[in-house]
Amino acid sequence: MLTKKINKKFTLYLLIIFSIATILSLSSSSENIFNNDLLKNDLDKNILFFKSTLPIIIFITLILVAFLEFNKSILIKNNFIFILFSFLILLQIIGTLSNSQNYIKNLYYIIPEINIMFICLIFLKLYDKKFLKIFFYSNLIIFFLIFLYFFLFYVKSYLLFDGNFYDLWGSIKNYEFVPRPTGMARLSMIFSSYFFCIYFLTKKKFLFLMFFNYLIFAFQSRVVMLSLLFITLIFILIKEKFSIKKTFKYLILILIIPFIINLFVDFSKKKILFYDSFVATNKFINSRLLDYEINTNNFTSDRYRDWKNILKNFDKQKVFGYGIHGDRILINQTASNGFLYSLVSGGYLATIIYCIICIYSFFLVKLALLRIKFDKYSWFASYMIIFFLIRSLVENSFTIVSFDFIIFFFSTFYLEKIIYN
Repeated sequence: MLTKKINKKFTLYLLIIFSIATILSLSSSSENIFNNDLLKNDLDKNILFFKSTLPIIIFITLILVAFLEFNKSILIKNNFIFILFSFLILLQIIGTLSNSQNYIKNLYYIIPEINIMFICLIFLKLYDKKFLKIFFYSNLIIFFLIFLYFFLFYVKSYLLFDGNFYDLWGSIKNYEFVPRPTGMARLSMIFSSYFFCIYFLTKKKFLFLMFFNYLIFAFQSRVVMLSLLFITLIFILIKEKFSIKKTFKYLILILIIPFIINLFVDFSKKKILFYDSFVATNKFINSRLLDYEINTNNFTSDRYRDWKNILKNFDKQKVFGYGIHGDRILINQTASNGFLYSLVSGGYLATIIYCIICIYSFFLVKLALLRIKFDKYSWFASYMIIFFLIRSLVENSFTIVSFDFIIFFFSTFYLEKIIYN
């Protein structure tokens, strides 16, 4: 009995390590493995090699554990999101193997997705509330450390740059290795939603919520800002039973004040550090947040053009699409849309599965918000699902290996378990 308990603990901690390692290896490339000479390379390149092999080692370990520990009924029972994503990935594999324009080595990029799915599946069998919290917070801490690491790059450049956070990305040294402002806004949204759920439940951590909402406005991603407004409004209305007065009060505290703080910080920095009041005032007025002249011809940042090119150039005979990164093959650019990426990477069936995933995950959110007693974990998961569903309208989001996929899958998998188990 004691041995079983020790083995269970060891497995759970190992899954946490695997999850963290998968997150940290997301930026890895198959080129780091295939184009590598360990004897001739320097230390940095060898570190990249071992970092890139981690997902493969984890993959082999998890597959072995799954075959040894699971029977068919466990794999199928109440694991619909696992099954849906399995089919989506399978179709992308078929598309890759059947397309002469694609490369087999691109299969490397779906390994982290499979790892995350099996980590969740094995964790379910060993489910324990205490370890669920450890698992959740360990992953959240890793996301925060990644965010903090890049945020410090931004802050250093921000203090030396006569502009705002959104404008300075290209001015950061080696900026191509630093997430774009939209990526930083996405990370800010993760922590904003977490502290929002805590604040709603306990009325604590308000300053943390304000800080991350300020950063969302500071990084000026239109999709993230609109998502913040939309989801926050919906959640407040549900929690406060559609009280207009309370809703308005929360909106002032949670959204309007961080927005004003962002404008004040930018304006003050320009006046204090750059001493030119005319320039500071002029740039303040022309901030992206205050630019009311919307360019309707390029409101989607060329995405509309890319979407048209995908539909125009897509070979209708390609039932399974072009495979992994098929959008790069078709238009030499990211599809910037979950539906269209599913089409080009996995074909017609993949687009249907993508739609089912969206509908099913939204159905889980509806059940979680309206039927389950309010708790920060289910509301955080619901918040993340809605956010990434919205984000998939203008980004590939959870249809490719990314932070989006990891959080979206964790969230849908978690809601599925608390609703149906």
